[in-house]
Amino acid sequence: MSAVGIEGVVKSGSKSAKAMMQNGNMWRIIALSIVPGVILVFQNSFNLSSSSQLLTERYNTKESVHYSLKVGDVIHRLQNERDVMSLYVSVQGNSALDGLLSEAYRLTDDALLKLTRWRPSSSKIKFRDKKSYIDSLARIRNQTDQVTYKDVVRWFADDIRVFIKWMVDAVKEESESDIWAELVAFHMLINGKECIGVQLAIGAYFYTHGGLDIESLLWYKANHDLGETFFKMFESYSALASKSREDHIDVELEHRMHEMQERIIENYTDTFSYEEGMLWVDNMTLYIDQLNDAILDLADYITLRTNEKIFTHRVDVTIDVTVLVVTFIVAVLVSLIIYKISKSIDNVKECLQEKTLHLEKEQKRTETLLSQLVPAKIAKRMQKSIVEPESFESVTVMIGEICNFNTFIHRSTPNELLELVNDVFDVFEKRIEKHNVSKLGSTGNVLMVASGLHQKHTKRHTEEIANLAIDLLDRVQQIQVKQAFGEKVKLKIGINTGQVIAGVIEGKLPRYCLFGDTVVGAQLMLDTCLPLHIQMTESSYSQLSDRKTYIIKERDDLPKKNGSIQKKTYWLFGNLNNTLMQIDLDVNNTDV
Repeated sequence: MSAVGIEGVVKSGSKSAKAMMQNGNMWRIIALSIVPGVILVFQNSFNLSSSSQLLTERYNTKESVHYSLKVGDVIHRLQNERDVMSLYVSVQGNSALDGLLSEAYRLTDDALLKLTRWRPSSSKIKFRDKKSYIDSLARIRNQTDQVTYKDVVRWFADDIRVFIKWMVDAVKEESESDIWAELVAFHMLINGKECIGVQLAIGAYFYTHGGLDIESLLWYKANHDLGETFFKMFESYSALASKSREDHIDVELEHRMHEMQERIIENYTDTFSYEEGMLWVDNMTLYIDQLNDAILDLADYITLRTNEKIFTHRVDVTIDVTVLVVTFIVAVLVSLIIYKISKSIDNVKECLQEKTLHLEKEQKRTETLLSQLVPAKIAKRMQKSIVEPESFESVTVMIGEICNFNTFIHRSTPNELLELVNDVFDVFEKRIEKHNVSKLGSTGNVLMVASGLHQKHTKRHTEEIANLAIDLLDRVQQIQVKQAFGEKVKLKIGINTGQVIAGVIEGKLPRYCLFGDTVVGAQLMLDTCLPLHIQMTESSYSQLSDRKTYIIKERDDLPKKNGSIQKKTYWLFGNLNNTLMQIDLDVNNTDV
């Protein structure tokens, strides 16, 4: 072969090699473009699956809300039956109620029959199935001549509590904040309505018999306070839900109801009869019906929002399918860009979610800490703006002190002393929760509270403090003290009523403090008080003197301070409407 021929072969081989290299690079480029495209296809497939899952969850939510309404109807009918049956038992089978009782039975049975799904309970045999529960309900109805109204209220309250739990379990927590807020408000309103139902049953006995025993009164007061708490939580969660309640509740009816509730809390009424009981039942039943209308209205809104979300997710599913097809066709051109953008969006979204969750946790922790340092109403105001100092014309201040605290310090180990302090303050906290007072401060052996701050019913603040003082003096003596050789905890309390100035002391730990002669007077009452006694000033006495239920005696051994006799002071021994305290007024064997 000639040199020219050899050179031609070499050149031809070089061109073929370059062509092969170019083809290889092209396939690599195609591969690099397709791989991200394939990844994006899978990602869109995942988005389609997520959208389908969200759509399924929305359908489940809609079904759960529908089921909750059925359960809510059962609860409403059980409440009505309880109300009529408790009144029937209270008036010992008045024949005028026979028709109402029969109608209540029928409506409850109809609501139970419409309940298509039943949630068996392993802890309660009667909730094993619907037939078992209906049989149990029939046995209760046949015992109306053998039970008290308390038995009726407890039976139905236990059953209604189970059905309310069904509702809470049925409607799961939503990720969308707007729907979630309405769902929480929905639950709060149902729980508040049940508290009103218990009040109705107990109040029926009050207005037919003229009074309640201590157990029933505390039972009523607990449901009254719990119901108010639920309604406040309900209003705070959703402005829309709050407006729904305002639209359905008759203001005049609510005012009449509050007046009748106050009489029950005071446990005194001049008139009581079957007619008074029916008037109470009619007003409360109408109020409960209006609450039920608000519940139905709120449920309709939740259903509407859920339908809107279902429609939105249907559109999302359609879009996801379209995007999946288009992405498969144009994956070579846009796969890498879309993948990077989607990845960045996911990272930003996760980061925002984490930051939001952390911020919510810190906000809740701050609110909890603030509520421990200042009264609840002040804490809410502090979160919105700076709280300006205020002057109050009439406030009752109480200061309590463990007068033999030093004895426990010397006789106890550190662990024993801490255990004792925990027991004492556990009693303090539990008793304070049962009275309309504000805790202002506490140390190892001193407690300071006040009543009449930021309250509408200012005339009752001295009674609130007096009842709390009596309660505390009685409860603290019941604390078991092992390390003090049989010595009991001895508490003394000083009370004064008058004008104060109140404000928040800013700092690392803000404090809500009171200033003025009223606080000084309360401290003086404490300093000159005897162990196991409650001493009050003349201003506090004047607030209680017209209340014949309090046992009060003027102190006849007034101590001297700086060589001068102090003004009149009074001993508070107890309240005839509560457990009567017996205090030995022997000032000769006890040092002030």
